[in-house]
Amino acid sequence: MEVTVVDRHNYHLFQPLLYQVATAGLSPGDIASPIRWMLRKQENAAVFLTNVETIDVATREIVSDVGRIGYDYLIVASGAAHSYFGHDEWAQDAPGLKTLDDAILPRRPIRHANDPLPPAMQHGSCQQRARPLGYA
Repeated sequence: MEVTVVDRHNYHLFQPLLYQVATAGLSPGDIASPIRWMLRKQENAAVFLTNVETIDVATREIVSDVGRIGYDYLIVASGAAHSYFGHDEWAQDAPGLKTLDDAILPRRPIRHANDPLPPAMQHGSCQQRARPLGYA
């Protein structure tokens, strides 16, 4: 039996720990493993890094950026999308956490929240100093 893995990313992501990456508790490499490394001992496995454009059921092929890839059996894992329950306006205030990019974005403000204030901000009221430090 031959196994072919087709993915647009070169890693497998363990999504339940994305919040740990977002809060700088873990590094991205702790929850994302390279697919080729995971399958390195599987001589019957091939990995294609590409996007699937369509599935041609009649010819039993997937059509991708690198061409057509035949299959006998096909397992499709289409991923996940954010849901705001009909309130798409919430997206700007409540970003989702489904990808590594989503998790990396908030890291910098969180990691630097306790850094010393720049000299220009060390004077003034407590409210003025605290305003740029807030995050949820």
